[in-house]
Amino acid sequence: MEEKELLENLRQKCYRFLSVRERSEKEIWEYLQRKIKRFKLDNQNKLINLLIQQLKEEGLIDDKKFIAWWVEQRGYFKPKGFFALKQELIQKGVNRDLIDQFFEENKINELELAKIALQKKSKTLKDLKKEELYKKAIGFLLRRGFSFELARKAFYSVFKFSKTWLLLVILYITM
Repeated sequence: MEEKELLENLRQKCYRFLSVRERSEKEIWEYLQRKIKRFKLDNQNKLINLLIQQLKEEGLIDDKKFIAWWVEQRGYFKPKGFFALKQELIQKGVNRDLIDQFFEENKINELELAKIALQKKSKTLKDLKKEELYKKAIGFLLRRGFSFELARKAFYSVFKFSKTWLLLVILYITM
């Protein structure tokens, strides 16, 4: 297969790959590396860079748009805290400066996200004793990347327990 034909073949594969969901530049890079590897070419990186540049010019690869899409999707389907979102984006290969810039320009309401996540989870927690409910709910939110303070506020808001009860539970758990 000649280089021009290969490039067009890879472009079509990228279009299909991008039709499923937004992708980071690193995800596209890794995808193209897997696809081009079997051809054993000397200029693989050059071809990949060329194709990525063309896809950027077409507006199909944009890490800023990817960050916005990722945060929005997480808000709807699997709410997570700032720290977890940042880690996921870093794992997807997005530049840390772009991530920080996005979160500076677009403040997310972590408390609301924590409440939404806890409301979804509350169906499985409803039959637990209060102390066990507290432990499991807080642990769930902490694993989702929310701070302890936010987790406590969300718990209080969702389950409507008195502040006195919460203090007693916290004292009981820490003893």
